[in-house]
Amino acid sequence: MSRDTIIRGTRAVSPKSVPSSQSLTRESLIERLQASDPSGWEQLINLYRPLLFHWTKRAGVNIQDFDDVCQDVFCVVAQRIEGFQRGERMGSFRAWLREITRNICMELFRKERRVLQGVGGTSAAIVLQEIVDPHSGETDPSELVTDLLRRTIALVRGEFSNTHWAVFEKLTFEGCTPAEIAADLRLTDVNVRAIKSRIYRRLREELGDIHEPSVSAWKR
Repeated sequence: MSRDTIIRGTRAVSPKSVPSSQSLTRESLIERLQASDPSGWEQLINLYRPLLFHWTKRAGVNIQDFDDVCQDVFCVVAQRIEGFQRGERMGSFRAWLREITRNICMELFRKERRVLQGVGGTSAAIVLQEIVDPHSGETDPSELVTDLLRRTIALVRGEFSNTHWAVFEKLTFEGCTPAEIAADLRLTDVNVRAIKSRIYRRLREELGDIHEPSVSAWKR
């Protein structure tokens, strides 16, 4: 994936230009990025651009520099995605992306600090301390995570039957027990748990860091 290609794609694309969930293979977002699949880059930009904006704004980056920061972040992703690994040791994709963004912001402020030091300024040094460390345990705003989940759920919805999705909604949003759902939909408890597992696994494939409490917190 060339820098020019990434730069042209850093602005969020319209929903019409994003492939429908039915047209996507069951490859994960990360697998598509590793394969330089354009649909993967479009999805990355549409899913994560709001979080990138939050991270850079929190860091104190000027809004006019946001697109440049995005370009640099996605270029680093293109260079390093082949070696990305999910799991307890490596962390989630979102944390990995946040760490890249933090490093890009820090480099930007280091350059500014060198300029500010010439006039005795210290604001850039202060800002450096305010950029969230992805390993600090601090979480992203719940509304942004909810929005990320909402758009990801919309992407994978078409891959499952209405019955399977009804199971997911009743478990996740309505708080029903597997036994209640099994009786209502004429399934077995084993069927209900297997359906839940498949859908959650699919969401994890797209985001790398979905946990049930986060999904359950979204009630609408």
